Amino acid sequence: MTVTSRRPGLPEDAPADWHGRGYTAHELSVVYSGVTDLTVDGWTHEPLSSWGTAELPDRRLAVALTGPGASLRFGADSPPRVERRGLITGAF
Repeated sequence: MTVTSRRPGLPEDAPADWHGRGYTAHELSVVYSGVTDLTVDGWTHEPLSSWGTAELPDRRLAVALTGPGASLRFGADSPPRVERRGLITGAF
């Protein structure tokens, strides 16, 4: 399962080669493998307001994504794969 977040501006720890390329936003994708116990309680088009993880035994994570009218929870292998990229965009 892949969870992606897009945000305006560059993060404080942006790679040096991102500067000067005109990037106006960045994207963070977290790829979770070994997903189990997926529970979805509501889903809307509103942005999610919380994305949290907690360590579980046996190198597992409990992942919770919530927002107005939405809740998505699952277990996954740890660590997830993290991908980042800079974006040039006006508005999203």
